[in-house]
Amino acid sequence: MACLDRRRFRRVPFLCTVLVQPSYSDFLVEAKTINISQVGVLLTCCTPLPEAHPIMLRFLFNLPSGETVLEGPVAGSIARLRLDDDVAFLGVNFDCTLKRSTTPNLMDVIARLLTQG
Repeated sequence: MACLDRRRFRRVPFLCTVLVQPSYSDFLVEAKTINISQVGVLLTCCTPLPEAHPIMLRFLFNLPSGETVLEGPVAGSIARLRLDDDVAFLGVNFDCTLKRSTTPNLMDVIARLLTQG
């Protein structure tokens, strides 16, 4: 029997810098995105963060115009942690589905990537 993809929202490859702030600390962890959907993101970074902990994310990326934007905060939590040598892969679920009203530039990028693939 074929394996079904049960995701409601399609992931798209998306590379940008993300500033991650764990709820239990004032420090920021710099991470990179691998892919994103309206309900979550896969990040890679050098600092493993514990599963199930709430975090705040701020996305730093370039618009097609060349302008650099910092968008967020977006609330979420670490759903999965995988360590591979010195690299942590973090599966993050957003607390709320991304919406154009709160993250307009990020939603535009996701919509553009969805139409390309």
